[in-house]
Amino acid sequence: MAEKEKRLWQKIYEGSKPFGALLTAAFLALLGFITSNYLSTKQERDTEYKLYTELTSKREESDTNLRQQMLSLMMNKFLNDTKADMEQQVLGLELLARNFHESLELSPLFNHVRREIEARPNTDRKNQDFMLRLKRVATDMAGKQIETLQGAGQTREWHVDIFSPDQDPGTGSAFRHCFPLHAKDAVEQTSDADTDAQQPGPGSERCIRVEVLNFDVPDERLRVRLQSSTTEGERIDVNFWLDYFDFPMVNNTHLSDAQRCAIVLKNLDHESGADLALVYFPGSYASLRDKPYIDEILNDLKSEASRGAGHTKKPGK
Repeated sequence: MAEKEKRLWQKIYEGSKPFGALLTAAFLALLGFITSNYLSTKQERDTEYKLYTELTSKREESDTNLRQQMLSLMMNKFLNDTKADMEQQVLGLELLARNFHESLELSPLFNHVRREIEARPNTDRKNQDFMLRLKRVATDMAGKQIETLQGAGQTREWHVDIFSPDQDPGTGSAFRHCFPLHAKDAVEQTSDADTDAQQPGPGSERCIRVEVLNFDVPDERLRVRLQSSTTEGERIDVNFWLDYFDFPMVNNTHLSDAQRCAIVLKNLDHESGADLALVYFPGSYASLRDKPYIDEILNDLKSEASRGAGHTKKPGK
């Protein structure tokens, strides 16, 4: 009986050998197919990534070359072509502003063209149109920058009745508001035009005060004083002239902790006064030419290290 069972199992074993070899071959074929398919898919994906990177790089290179040529052409027009008429100068400045307003300090060019317009004969009816075009492109670009910056920080607007007969030009009209130490932590807060008495609340670690000291009617500009103080001991006090051609990404004040503050002249009316905007935003959103200070870089590195240490610290220790 035992011998019969042994021969039975021997036959089963001998008969299953072809099936085992077949299963092994099928498994190896399936494994090879999966591996080949994975490698093929990976190669296609890598090729697509490489192609996308090359196309993006070429597009950026082409865009950079085009902008470089445009900038060179425009600057040559302003600096070398003394025979350029006013229409060409205004058009060139409009092109410069709409393409390079985030990276170039264009205020000197705007003021240069404005003086050129003012030096023209008063009988030329186009002078007013040229001035309106300068103001329009300046306010448009400033508005675009404010829209970009307020997404990462906060904006406050107020009105100053600087032309009132009862207003002393030497005393100005003050605006005060308190913000978190970092603009990205700013929350929507209500404010009105007379907020000088506002006191810091929870989370308000930086208080900024803006005062209009004087005004220059012919040149349509204001003398502004900006003060900033923080709970960490920052004390900033600066004075400067402000006009339509000061853009917040380029013309701003450095604050502690790599933050920026800019004042924008939105409108100046000789009867009603001036509309101003304060923009509080991170320094990383400033123009490309606005490089961070060394102490700001060191403070950022220390802050990152502190946050990293806090994340690795075990509870209860």
